[in-house]
Amino acid sequence: MHAWVRTTCTALAEQGVAMLAIGRVKAVDSAPLLESRLAQAMTMVLAQMDVARLLLEGGTTARTALDRLQWRQLQTVALAATDLPALCPTEGVPRVFIKPGSYDWPDSVWPK
Repeated sequence: MHAWVRTTCTALAEQGVAMLAIGRVKAVDSAPLLESRLAQAMTMVLAQMDVARLLLEGGTTARTALDRLQWRQLQTVALAATDLPALCPTEGVPRVFIKPGSYDWPDSVWPK
């Protein structure tokens, strides 16, 4: 976990972007455990790095991540695409985008 977080923080510092994802190889055969570990790694990264935008994919995965952060309320602050609002926790940062895993992210969420 610590190596994963360290690598992610390094990528954020050097490239300005990073992705935490569950790989294709099943090391654990429990979706809730995988979601929990992903949320834990994300929380550890956010504790160490300033992040302006957080993209969460998959309804259950997103819920697990938001629960881990203890973000109970989000407010709409903009639209990234027709059906993709930018949300913010009450603290205002980062902007959060949530989408189902069944379709691609719109180009409007990627930095230019």
